[in-house]
Formats: sequence, C-alpha cells, structure tokens
Amino acid sequence: MHKLKLLIRALRLPFSSASILPFICGSVLAKADFKWLNFFLGLSAVLATHLAANLINDYADSKSGAKYQPVGPGYIIPMANNHSCGNVFGFNLRGKLPTAMHFLMRLSFAWLSP
Repeated sequence: MHKLKLLIRALRLPFSSASILPFICGSVLAKADFKWLNFFLGLSAVLATHLAANLINDYADSKSGAKYQPVGPGYIIPMANNHSCGNVFGFNLRGKLPTAMHFLMRLSFAWLSP
C-alpha cells in the first residue's frame, strides 16, 4: 500500500491538466468530425505520455544524482499538495508559509528582471 501511494505521488496527477486541457480544447474545436472513440483513445494516449514523462524524469534525476541547487540565501521547493519545504537562512521550513514565500519571491524576481 505504501509503494502504491508513492507511485501515485510520483505521477504528479494535478499537473496532468497541462496536457489534458489543450487536448480537450482542440477536440472541441474540431467538432465537425468528432468521434467519441478517437477522443478517448487520444485522451488516454496524452495522459499516459504525460505521466510516463514524469516518471522517466524522476528516475533519470535519481540515477544521475541531479539535485536542486539553491541560489541565494536558501531554497524553497513547491510541491503538488499546495505545501512547500525548504531552507531559508538556515531555518528548515514546511507547509503553507514557504509556499507564500515562494510566491512572493517569484513575484519579486519577475519585477526585478529586465
């Protein structure tokens, strides 16, 4: 059961909407020749490709030893469950506070970049 939870978490299901929604929009626009079987086959192919890419990326990162390199006074890693974790100025942070800090940092980077 624990391995199944880890697998489901590794799939990062909330992010699959980034692939599914464009497919659905394109299918709706092509309504002149719409076939339900083709729609569901295409949707399942898009979803399977997206989820497989997530798993392959995580596997390759773990095998190559690629790690997140902090820049500046620390790092905050946003996670799929609307929480974050990280280390800022030597303090370990978890939960919604680092999520808010991450949002504010990204906003400030957007304003400061040329």
